[in-house]
Amino acid sequence: MWGHGIVGMMHAAGDWWLGERPCPRDELVRSLADLLWGRLAAAGDKVGGPGF
Repeated sequence: MWGHGIVGMMHAAGDWWLGERPCPRDELVRSLADLLWGRLAAAGDKVGGPGF
């Protein structure tokens, strides 16, 4: 579920950025990575899941 959400978020953000170019590419990448890793780090492993 999260994988599909992450891919969709990256795809939508990339399309938006290509159309408007509101910031440098490195700023977009850094912002998306901060959003993604900040939440994933707080999520922890799912009970009964494979663990990472």
